[in-house]
Amino acid sequence: IFFRLCSAMKVKSFMATNVCSAPPSITFQEASRLMVDRGVGSVVLLEHDVLRGIVTYADVVKHIAAGGETTQRVRTQLSDELLTVNEDTVAADAAELMKKHKVHHLLVVDKDGVFKGLISSWDLTAEMVKDAQAFPYNREWIESVRTQA
Repeated sequence: IFFRLCSAMKVKSFMATNVCSAPPSITFQEASRLMVDRGVGSVVLLEHDVLRGIVTYADVVKHIAAGGETTQRVRTQLSDELLTVNEDTVAADAAELMKKHKVHHLLVVDKDGVFKGLISSWDLTAEMVKDAQAFPYNREWIESVRTQA
């Protein structure tokens, strides 16, 4: 049952729509400050409401670890290719895409490519656990695993 839920649940049902966003001209320091102040792990980069990319906590850490300056503009490090999913993508496919590309965030767009929201691996996991616990069979199985540990 749990795996059937994962394959039927669409990302639009649990994506975040009120996301932290900024223009791609922000610096790595400004991006990290936004993430800390808002308690989030990413900043969606929008320029005149057009999706340009995303910068994550991991991106900031990698940039600094590689000797990058915190005053450098994020736009200088943006990938030419955006990793997105359609809002009708099922959760299992989104999870597979995250695994394949080793990312924890996916940008969600509509059929016209317009930015609609964001999903994180945390959102995906929380939604799957919530749905799994809604079914008695899964609750019993979860409890049996807990007692065996």
